[in-house]
Amino acid sequence: FAVIFLSEYSSILFMSMIFSLIFLGADIYSFIFFLKLTFISFVYIWVRGSLPRFRYDKLMYLTWKSYLPVSLNFLIFILGLKLLFMYN
Repeated sequence: FAVIFLSEYSSILFMSMIFSLIFLGADIYSFIFFLKLTFISFVYIWVRGSLPRFRYDKLMYLTWKSYLPVSLNFLIFILGLKLLFMYN
């Protein structure tokens, strides 16, 4: 279990680092970057701990019944547009 938690928290740190580099504009070697990284990681863990988790069966239902049909319809629509404009 220790490896699972270690990978989870390392992914939190990595995503916080990417977020602060892209959206907050900090240099990697500055002290301000590490303050921003600490703040973003704290907010991420705080929000994750305070909001309730989604049930797994409801997430699967949402994915199969909502997201998959919408994304497949969008893919078919885009392919149809490409074919329409390719032959005109």
